[in-house]
Amino acid sequence: SLNAGNVAVYGIDLLGSSRGSPQQRDINDALSSISTDTGGHYYFSFAKPLTPLRRVVDDNLGYYLVSYRSDYEAGTKGYREVKVKVRNKGYDVRARRGYRYGR
Repeated sequence: SLNAGNVAVYGIDLLGSSRGSPQQRDINDALSSISTDTGGHYYFSFAKPLTPLRRVVDDNLGYYLVSYRSDYEAGTKGYREVKVKVRNKGYDVRARRGYRYGR
């Protein structure tokens, strides 16, 4: 649903999950996965709380949103991997790993 809504998640662990319980590690893994899968980033280790917020702002100051249409047979469902390449190696590219289609 997040990907369908074009939402990137930026998780920020303000409690310091590295010193946490097994449950906290599960939460850490889940937030990391959601952040990565939506094209965002998960911040779990930093010295000052404003550091990840500044990085999120910097990350969203300048970007290109690329979209495309993919065809698949009606009534089918599955997962398609996405790979983005650019000619200019000076650009930082971050894209979703892929998307699910069908119902």
